[in-house]
Amino acid sequence: MKPNQPIPLLRRQVRLSPLAWGLLALAILLPALLAGGWFGARWSGRLLAGQAEAELAVQIETQYALGLEELENGDFDRAAQRFQWILVQEPGHEGAIEHLAQALVQIHVGQEGIPDPLEPTPSETEVYDPAEAAGLLADAETAVAAGNWGLAIDALVAARQADPAHETARIDRLLFLALRQRGVQLILSESDLEGGLYHLSLTERFAPLDSEAETVRGWARLYLIGASFWDIFPDRAAFYFGQLVLAAPYLTDRSGIPALERYFQALVQYGDQLFEAGEWCAASEQYTLALGQRVLADLESRAAEALQNCEDPDGAGDPETTATSTATPTATPTVDLTGSPGPSPSASESPSPAPETETVTPEPTTEATPTPTGEATIEPTAAPTEEPTPTPGG
Repeated sequence: MKPNQPIPLLRRQVRLSPLAWGLLALAILLPALLAGGWFGARWSGRLLAGQAEAELAVQIETQYALGLEELENGDFDRAAQRFQWILVQEPGHEGAIEHLAQALVQIHVGQEGIPDPLEPTPSETEVYDPAEAAGLLADAETAVAAGNWGLAIDALVAARQADPAHETARIDRLLFLALRQRGVQLILSESDLEGGLYHLSLTERFAPLDSEAETVRGWARLYLIGASFWDIFPDRAAFYFGQLVLAAPYLTDRSGIPALERYFQALVQYGDQLFEAGEWCAASEQYTLALGQRVLADLESRAAEALQNCEDPDGAGDPETTATSTATPTATPTVDLTGSPGPSPSASESPSPAPETETVTPEPTTEATPTPTGEATIEPTAAPTEEPTPTPGG
């Protein structure tokens, strides 16, 4: 080698055993395999969740369509069961809220044997008396002026039966006013929510309701639906009464229990249910909401215990188990409780005829049953997420 010539680097071939090559490949591939498995599991979980949601949506729409069919056919008990099941799954389902209230009212009408005052009574002779109709119309106008809406309705119906051709537009206009006013009166002053809803449904045969009557009807619907979940699904009862107390806290039905008290009791019942299940954090939330309505020593003690267990999961329970339990469902009913009521119609207003609408009713007498099936002619069967059908409150 010549002086000052660079010394070449020595290259030595490295030989690895098959085992070493296998370990090296495993070290390279294992992180990729683990990452792929993690992402695959996440994707599969989301796919399954999406499929479950899609299946539930199909079930809801199927039960809703069957409920509408049964409502149309007069099978009000079964229709009410379907709509109740829907509202357990989706508390804010607009159609179920409206049609459950209608089914409950129709059940009440059937139980009470209330006739339809607007249906003409058949006459064997078909001999009409215009003079009698005129006298009854005069009596009705006197009753309207005095605000005696029930008497006015009776006189107007009798006048129309005495002579169907006598002053038809005038009688229809007064019937609209009297039925509307009587419906609101029954709901707000006489705690007869079913009767009030029935009168408002009759009102719509003549013309659409004004905004004030619609608001009052919305309050009555929320109360009846909340009462239908009473003691069975306290979370749903608390949801509907929680919406109602924002606008009509002292609205009550024949039980005499105002919405505010119903809301408080439902919160406590739901909190106790969660407490017994060991869902401490969710129970604490319900108790806190209840204590915001009323302070009771026993409730404070139970709330403190739930909060302590929530903050110390190692000693009591895992707060993560409450992830699916919330203070109230996030869905919102269709009734706008904050809208300012519009003016009441006066006797001078002439309603335009409107298509006949279905009527509504009170608390159902149906017993707790499993989820309805897709067939209208067989008994309901339980769905994966379904619980017993709620029964009305007292």
